[in-house]
Amino acid sequence: MTVLLAATATPGVDLSGLLTLLPILVTVGYMLLCMVFPVRRCKHCEGMGRIRVRFGGVRPCLRCRGIGFRLRTGRRAWNWLSREFEEARRGLRTRQDRAADRDRRDDTDRHR
Repeated sequence: MTVLLAATATPGVDLSGLLTLLPILVTVGYMLLCMVFPVRRCKHCEGMGRIRVRFGGVRPCLRCRGIGFRLRTGRRAWNWLSREFEEARRGLRTRQDRAADRDRRDDTDRHR
């Protein structure tokens, strides 16, 4: 008995699914990294918190404010998104609205 193969049944690998899945896996992996390790060493001062200046002096690093660690970009975006969604969920006013209300209260207190 002979098995007949059609001319279009050529063996091969379809990589389009893998190419679609790869950026998703990288994004999810980076999100997990930002959740587990939210800070990284400062590249400017190499995690020391201070840098050398001319004539042998030392001063605190301005980028990390002398701490030696900086918040990851992904974690900074995560924090911003979580604050925005929380404010939207609660229906809270913006910071500008709260500041305007505080100024109005101060103005009315001065006139009393």
